[in-house]
Amino acid sequence: MHPGPGAGSTIAAIMHLPNRRRGVGATIQAMYLIAIAWLYVALLASVAENTVVGGVLTFLFYGAGPLALTLWLLGAPARRERRKAREAAGMNDRADSEDRQ
Repeated sequence: MHPGPGAGSTIAAIMHLPNRRRGVGATIQAMYLIAIAWLYVALLASVAENTVVGGVLTFLFYGAGPLALTLWLLGAPARRERRKAREAAGMNDRADSEDRQ
């Protein structure tokens, strides 16, 4: 069974894919939802391990570690934009402040 001509918008609506009208906030919410789901899966996999050490290592190496790296890499553009906005607004760094000792 092949989807019809209007199926693209229906699939996007079902999957709640962000679009230009929803903005960046919807994308960030979707990213955190996926992160929470991944941690849940990693937690269930770690609970299924035979030993406590195996469970902890499974959670760290399959769950928390890769997730932290992924969120850090995917958050780089947003951090860059915030830094540029601060610089454009004229906000100084602590090193550039007048009351240095």
